Amino acid sequence: MLINGFLGNVGNGSIDARITVGPTGMVMIGSEAYDATRKLHLHGGDNATRPNRMAGGVIGSYIFPFGRGILAADDNRALIGFGTINTDVDFDEASDLLADDGTLTISGAILDARNVGTADADGVFAVADAWNTSAVSNVLLQGGEVTGGEMTIGNPNGVSGYGLLSAPVSVDTRIRATEAGRTLVVESPANTNDWDGAANTGVLAAVAGTLELRGNIPFFFQGTVDVRQAGTVFANGFELKYMSDSTLSLHGGTYRSTNPTGFHGSMIVADGSSRLEIDGTATMYAGSSSAITGTLQLDNALTQIDVGAAFSGGGTVLNLPASTLQLQDGADVDVLVQNQGSLELGASSAISQASVLDYQQDSSGVFHVDLAGRSLSQFDRLSLSGAAQVAGGLDIDLVDGFIPSLGDAFTILSAPGGVAGSFTSVVQPVERPVGTLFDVVYQPTLLQLVLVNGPIYSADFDGDGEVTAADIGVWKDSFGIDDGGDADHDGDTDGDDFLIWQRQLGSVPGLPVINGVPEPQSAALMALTAIIAMAAKRRLGHAARGRVSYAATPARDRSQGVTL
Repeated sequence: MLINGFLGNVGNGSIDARITVGPTGMVMIGSEAYDATRKLHLHGGDNATRPNRMAGGVIGSYIFPFGRGILAADDNRALIGFGTINTDVDFDEASDLLADDGTLTISGAILDARNVGTADADGVFAVADAWNTSAVSNVLLQGGEVTGGEMTIGNPNGVSGYGLLSAPVSVDTRIRATEAGRTLVVESPANTNDWDGAANTGVLAAVAGTLELRGNIPFFFQGTVDVRQAGTVFANGFELKYMSDSTLSLHGGTYRSTNPTGFHGSMIVADGSSRLEIDGTATMYAGSSSAITGTLQLDNALTQIDVGAAFSGGGTVLNLPASTLQLQDGADVDVLVQNQGSLELGASSAISQASVLDYQQDSSGVFHVDLAGRSLSQFDRLSLSGAAQVAGGLDIDLVDGFIPSLGDAFTILSAPGGVAGSFTSVVQPVERPVGTLFDVVYQPTLLQLVLVNGPIYSADFDGDGEVTAADIGVWKDSFGIDDGGDADHDGDTDGDDFLIWQRQLGSVPGLPVINGVPEPQSAALMALTAIIAMAAKRRLGHAARGRVSYAATPARDRSQGVTL
């Protein structure tokens, strides 16, 4: 039945036909007893293929001379569309009220319904006044927008789906993103959302989809963030501060934030690999607890683990490439730490001793070690309860003006379960005494650094103890300008120095200097000509000398100590 005129109902009434309230239609409901209990029931239509429709009209309530009435619907009915409802709504618990094709404005109270929200992307469900969703089973977004007065999300199922929730919210129960590849955005104009509700027990969840929380001021969060099945919860524009009563539960999902984030509460990582993506520093504070039975991937600029942050569960903390994991002095990470990025013990130049269960460093990983003196409290140490397997790089720094002496030894890693592998590159500190190198000694359960006499190669322009392709960069920067690439000690940098570099290329500690002087092959001469031509174009600058990595010497007999 199409209603494009006026339809009045006073007292309890019903419409058995499926109705469409057209753009000029008006349905008025009144109560002759002035008690606001009389209802107009929608008996027609269904909530599957033949719903009742709003097509721009108005369903309202008499004020005078009758009392207000109520719009009702029997079980398994639906009213879908756009227009205005200026009266209370009391649908049976299996009936739906959804916006479609435009804005559906509700100015009365929603007393009962199964699903309220949007039918698809072009629907806007607008509740004019503040309301509590506890009267409905679900607030459902299937695209589109839910807006209007402040929503207290009090129904057990909360708000779910995808689209935009722009009404101010107090999350007493939960908000869930549920559609793979789609995003549920929660953003109020005044950024007044209460993300964990009145009792601080609200749940922010994503199952397959993305829940994007937008704001511009930090929020002290005491509820639960629950992410599953490749879902993502994204705090965009603000820090969700995880307080001591909070829980971050990751089950194959990702937590992401545009802001540095502190974790004071509980973290649960299970069911495969999960990820933290923090733009800035993610800090695990003292008193926090992380139960890790899966793999926690750290994709943060910096992850800082403080002393007193507890880890358990036998899982893995995986520090990804381009990420830095910083273990503060006294930190104890009782899980496997797998490093593909940078591992630091303490902040820059701060000496720290930290503990982990097991340590694995992959080929892209770098272990940074600071040495400030000879006593145990003056150099970085990593203590393991189990085993270590190393590859990748070792970066050594001398700090606080410390200058070691020949024979000084530093145990930088201990692993009673055994040490396997070796570093493929070692970055030597430029402050070490001239003619010396730190040798890495691989003992069965220890890694030691020992300062030894190192061979001196005249073509070792960057001073790292060996002759590699990195030295030709120094030579090019110095060509025709100064003696930075002077291998023959004649006071300048020229083609003769290049030929010496060519002969010594590949010389490393433990190998003899190549003293023969073969005639350069034509390919080398062509390369020399090209390099000289490029270097001659340089008019300014001499690249600053620094530390670069060199290929580590082969592993030694672990029982014999240091050899060269």
